[in-house]
Amino acid sequence: MATPFVKRPERHQPLGLLNIPEIFHLLKRHGISYFDFGLYLGLSRPTLNAIGANNKGNVNKCLSECLEVWVEQADDVKSKGGPTYDTLIQALRKMGKNDVADEIEREIEVPETPPSNPPAKRLTMQQLLDINNASEVLDLLDDHGYFGRNYRDLGLHLGLLLHTLNAIEADNKEYPDRCLIHCIQAWLKQENNVKSKGGPTCEALVQALREIGENAVANGIERDLQDAVNVNEWLKEGRVDLTVKRVQMLGLPGSGKTCSQHLLLNEDPPEEDNSTGIACRAVKAMRISAHDDRMERIDAKALLSSLAHDLKEAAAKQKKSPEDHGTESKGESLETKTTKPAELVDESAGITESTAATESAEATGTTETEDPADDTEANKIRNEIVEAIPIAKGKFDRHWVYIIDSGGQTAFQELLPLFTRASSFNIITLDLSKDIDEKLKQEYRINGKSFSCDLDDSSEVLYTTNIEFLKDVLSSGAILQPYQPPKAIGSEENTSTGSTTSPQYAEYFVLGTHKDKAKQEVIKKYNDELKKLKSESEKEGYHIIRDGKIYEVNTMIKSPDREAEAKELGKIIYYNTFDKKSKVSIPVRWFAFELTLLEKAKRKGRSFLQINDVLHAGKSLEMNPDQTKEALEYLHSVTIILYYPQVSDDVFVDPHPILDILSCLLALVLTEDHHPFVKEGVRPLPSELKNLKDNGIFTEALLKKLKDYENFSNPNFFINLLLHLHIIVKTGVNDEYFLPSALPPYNPKTSSHPESHIDPLQIIWCSPNGTNKDSRVILPVPRGIFPLAIANLIKSPKFCFSTPKSPHYLRCRDAMSFRVCFLDDHIGTVHIIKKHKHIEIYFEGDALKYCSLIRKAVKEAITSSCEAINIKPDGYEFAFACPSSKNGCYRIVRNENEKKVECTLCPTPPIISGEEKYWSWFDKKSLTKVLIEKYKKMTKEFRSSLDAIKEALAIKSVDDVKGCLVGLMKAADWASEVDTVTDEMSLAQLLQRYCFLSNLSLLKYIAEKLDLKESKSRIDQLAEERDIFYSKVLAEEFTAAAIEDHEIIKDHHVEMTVVVSWSSSETTLATFQDYITKEFKDLSMFIALRAVQHSCLTFVCTVPYWCVDPLHVALGVGLVFVTGVLCITLKNRRY
Repeated sequence: MATPFVKRPERHQPLGLLNIPEIFHLLKRHGISYFDFGLYLGLSRPTLNAIGANNKGNVNKCLSECLEVWVEQADDVKSKGGPTYDTLIQALRKMGKNDVADEIEREIEVPETPPSNPPAKRLTMQQLLDINNASEVLDLLDDHGYFGRNYRDLGLHLGLLLHTLNAIEADNKEYPDRCLIHCIQAWLKQENNVKSKGGPTCEALVQALREIGENAVANGIERDLQDAVNVNEWLKEGRVDLTVKRVQMLGLPGSGKTCSQHLLLNEDPPEEDNSTGIACRAVKAMRISAHDDRMERIDAKALLSSLAHDLKEAAAKQKKSPEDHGTESKGESLETKTTKPAELVDESAGITESTAATESAEATGTTETEDPADDTEANKIRNEIVEAIPIAKGKFDRHWVYIIDSGGQTAFQELLPLFTRASSFNIITLDLSKDIDEKLKQEYRINGKSFSCDLDDSSEVLYTTNIEFLKDVLSSGAILQPYQPPKAIGSEENTSTGSTTSPQYAEYFVLGTHKDKAKQEVIKKYNDELKKLKSESEKEGYHIIRDGKIYEVNTMIKSPDREAEAKELGKIIYYNTFDKKSKVSIPVRWFAFELTLLEKAKRKGRSFLQINDVLHAGKSLEMNPDQTKEALEYLHSVTIILYYPQVSDDVFVDPHPILDILSCLLALVLTEDHHPFVKEGVRPLPSELKNLKDNGIFTEALLKKLKDYENFSNPNFFINLLLHLHIIVKTGVNDEYFLPSALPPYNPKTSSHPESHIDPLQIIWCSPNGTNKDSRVILPVPRGIFPLAIANLIKSPKFCFSTPKSPHYLRCRDAMSFRVCFLDDHIGTVHIIKKHKHIEIYFEGDALKYCSLIRKAVKEAITSSCEAINIKPDGYEFAFACPSSKNGCYRIVRNENEKKVECTLCPTPPIISGEEKYWSWFDKKSLTKVLIEKYKKMTKEFRSSLDAIKEALAIKSVDDVKGCLVGLMKAADWASEVDTVTDEMSLAQLLQRYCFLSNLSLLKYIAEKLDLKESKSRIDQLAEERDIFYSKVLAEEFTAAAIEDHEIIKDHHVEMTVVVSWSSSETTLATFQDYITKEFKDLSMFIALRAVQHSCLTFVCTVPYWCVDPLHVALGVGLVFVTGVLCITLKNRRY
């Protein structure tokens, strides 16, 4: 248990010798080295060496003396911030002791027992003060230039007597500057006649200051306290109308994305020409505002100033028209609308009713509403807004852009769609110093070094060209879901109406960099190609602005030309991204909330926060937990703050830790120099590296060796997030994870080509905006879809897709082989290969039986993957290879029922001969055949097991068997049934009446109670096989197969039907079986599923006659009606 700490109102308050014992015990428990710790605190090596010598190596004594020297501020302690909890915590974080730092933070920030008189953190004019407010009152006086002159006169006007003031002066002859302190303390203690002057309130203090002629000080204090009130109300009620747009920058490595950003903002180009790493901060958001056709970066300081200016304007307007509280000024336009605070107190309005109520409440020691939470960072932001009000100049700009810089490295391109949300505007950077068709070597850049993107261990290298990259980016955007502008989730009103004239597809702006190194003939080639792409854009589903002309820039241009170029670029982006009809009303406190999170993360020295810290900050800004989470969702959708409540309570203010770890993991397979990516003194095992490079498999043990992995508050978060995003999947082996992106790319020249006696099935994406199906263009396979689909296939609930480590199986980043099992039976091997414009699927096995099942599984995986990365889920089609496929022609499946295909380019209609060769992929009867065969096989085994039990029971006495059966259920009708058993034949008849494959409960009970070991083993094995079938087979598939488990024996059974509204695409037989077992309890042993019907997903069961009455009772009470159960009919009675 942690040693209790002395609670401090401020983590920056100086510590003394009294604090050493509790700090010492905590550090001692965690084994903190005094020498390293002392260095981080500012102590010198000679001092620490002397401590070691004085204590003869006794580590505990050394640590204690180290702390004593620290609080005495020896050596350079002051330069490190002095002896405070804050410097203590920062030193521990620098040592990597985050757990100890977190424990200290919890101790000092959350009181174990609240003080009887907690200090008020935000003073008001009428608030009754006490001695705990001394430092705040003195700070107020000091801030406004009152340092104690005429303190005696001030004391007299506050109600202190002359003899008290004389005693204060006598006691502090040597320290006259302390007289004001003791004067204020006596006033706060309500000595002498203080109560007669109204008691210790800021209002009384201001009045006393005016009476002694300190009007400037009095006015300043009054204004500050009023501003604080206004800020609180404004943060609670104020709103800002914004147009917020996401702009994504795309380009090959070295194309000048980062330099272009600097030019856009009229900032100097970066000093070092370093490319963004594989994943290291590969997704960067830059918040900028559009102001007078110029783009300006919005940092924390600028945002604070804008917020303060908005508040100042709102307060000024309200003072001019106090009677119009809560209404909008007539001259205020939509663009500059800011909802006013609910109540900004006017100096001339006198004391309002609410003020009087407050005074009354304070007089009795109560308040009507609870004070907001005390959050250090939120209060800091609030105070900074107050301090910025007098000098605030910058009006809150209503047009914001979040620019997302996505790294161009090949290894991360497939993962980028998971970390970037949809953008309405995209900037593509192309290096004009490279010819349009010039082959550009695909490389990785890690810590300034370049590594070739080889196909495998061969010397063959991957190349691309600028024009290929441009076409791929445009086509990828064509199949994305339409951009949806952000909405203020927490607002009751939603002004985001969208634009009826806006295109339903993303816009692209092509920026040509390195203009100074480009040749005019090369620029002409780019413009010609861009005009051609522009003319085809409506057909292909994208939009290029500027009439298909590339915008040429020199991103390294110097001033004054740089400013003019920046303004021109800003004008282009402004007029092509902002739409007055797509405004969104955003609560002001969300901006303060974002600033609070940034400040809190900065103070903690890390990029993520735990949800409790975040909720605490939200509460301090007058938000309840639901409102805080809504604000988080907004920031997640617009900024790069990551919030995945399904995975973890951690909130990533900056996602770079996730990207850094992923980058390090990928980098291990690219270079032999692993030092930059692992912890100091740690080397990955050769077997770990080989398993990652050859098989794409890593363990948590390898993750723990990577740099900064321990910075996660919960190390499992990283793995859980990657699992949630389908970047990795569990292999089934303990602590092993499969990362497809770590594998090498597919090389058809060195890899064996899959063989199959049927034609492979292809998946293609077409441009969505053609005038008819024939005119649509085949697009490249979307980035990010293949690794996601692979992960989703491995997670398939119906199949078991395993990836054996064998040379006969493809195991590449863009080609994978699977050994497939269905209902626990191995059915064959699937090979899936990603080509430039299609994904190809091969199957080795019984095609007639299983190809349709494989197609359906792949379709489900592709659809899920599309939804995850914002691609239209119905934007792909199935096709077969055309003999003219070298010309880019595909035979698209137009009607699978009529077995019709159409070629995309061939002039004559295609003729497909040999149905099995093609249409086995679409044979809907194949699943039915498989299910019927499997159920027949299980039924045969059931009958055999039943016969075996009959034989085993034949050697048991009838009385023993009957005794076993009677003990099963206390029901008179059941006892009567058991009494009819007189011999082996009557026992067999009883079992046949109530034992079925769909309900093996009675057989399992008898085998266990009568110790029929061999029979029990057979029944358990059959039950396991049946349960697998039930968990894999959808109820609708069972219906389509028209399977009936058993027939009704009319003299003994009645029918019970259960109608549900559960999703037919998700409800398995196991779902229903679990419902029966859970809700009907003991009676479930005799409720047997017989069939499933299509009408509203209806399950048909049989129950014994003697179960009808207890079932009527259960149904009448209604406890069995869980969500989705619409009605139950039993013996013609509907419930």
